[in-house]
Amino acid sequence: MASVTSIPREREAEAALSVPDAAERTLEAARRLATDWVELARLEAAHTLRRSLGAAALVTGGIALLALAWIAAAVAGALALRRVLEPDASVACVALAHALLGIAALLLARRRFARAEDTPR
Repeated sequence: MASVTSIPREREAEAALSVPDAAERTLEAARRLATDWVELARLEAAHTLRRSLGAAALVTGGIALLALAWIAAAVAGALALRRVLEPDASVACVALAHALLGIAALLLARRRFARAEDTPR
């Protein structure tokens, strides 16, 4: 049994389009699609930027609070050492401890960077 495809009356006008009209409609649909893609990309970029800026603000605030905590700990250490040393000597001991920790961190970073450069890619 053969099937006959019939076009609904509403779509008969669309089905009877000429090739140039069909090409024009196809190009217009492609233009709208490209415009929508560009708009979507713009919206996604704006959303990502807002989220990134918010995260950066939180990281900056967290680092600032950690720096303040580190300073307070250093002051507390100097005050605790003041009970057994002169005030100048207690501050010098805390500064020396910070300097040694800083040097150790820099040497560790240097070693890791050197190891990363030696690793083939």
